[in-house]
Amino acid sequence: MRKGHLFRSYADQASKALIVSLGDRNETVRKTYAGAGGYLARLMTHPALVTYVNSQVEKYFSEGNWCFASKLTVDEQQMIMSGIAIEAISRNASAAFTASAVSILPFVFLAKHDPVEAIREPFFETWAENTGGSGAIKLYIREIMALVAGHLDSPQWRVKQVSALTLADACEAIGKDIRDHLNVVMPLLMKGIGGRSWKGKEAVLKALLVVVKNAKDAFSAAELDEVSRVSICACPHVNSRSWSVKPSDEISITSDIRRLRWQNTFRHSHRQIYSTPLRKLLTRESQRSTTKITAICR
Repeated sequence: MRKGHLFRSYADQASKALIVSLGDRNETVRKTYAGAGGYLARLMTHPALVTYVNSQVEKYFSEGNWCFASKLTVDEQQMIMSGIAIEAISRNASAAFTASAVSILPFVFLAKHDPVEAIREPFFETWAENTGGSGAIKLYIREIMALVAGHLDSPQWRVKQVSALTLADACEAIGKDIRDHLNVVMPLLMKGIGGRSWKGKEAVLKALLVVVKNAKDAFSAAELDEVSRVSICACPHVNSRSWSVKPSDEISITSDIRRLRWQNTFRHSHRQIYSTPLRKLLTRESQRSTTKITAICR
């Protein structure tokens, strides 16, 4: 914008008109307004930009209705446009995007796990252009988990699946640093593998086992026993049609659960064997043996 300083005072009002125009029936018109919104983000105030982004988040999670004039559904068209609108901000107003990254990138990370390629592509490109890998996940892990927590029990199976894949990817990407966020992650994982089976639930089960493996020292014996018990209850559903698990992954999940249960049993037995009275007795016998050996050597 060559005369941006003249239009800056009207940018917030224009952003409200853009939000309405992004719902136009014509796809070309929608994309044109999305591109204009990217340039307009340079002039918006921070609250107006956050409002604009939140409107795209609401469109992504909206349920929508069937549109007989198109092969896609209305909600899929809205989700595609929300990705294009966010990508336009990233490309045309990088400074504004960076300043509002805490409001944008957690949503982008979630939406890039969408199973529909047309919806996933703009979010995936935006994430790749503005982040450097797992460091961004560690930085925004609490915002990502807050977003997942609000949609993991959604009545829409697609939203539930996207939330599950996001949760699993975040837990696996962080690695051993996940132990600093167990109070946020574990309630979501335990809630995710509960209830009936649904497509994407297998990712939550795998993520749960990865988290326990990376932070096993942070769990008590009772907590490990609860995790192994819940995992074993969920494991028979692996063969369900609503679970997309390869045979090799099924073997891996089952072996990890067995290993977890064995390690928990070993820890419990180790604590019982080396209890305080027995440890004192072993120490006393060791001292007696040492005294006898010293006397013989003399």
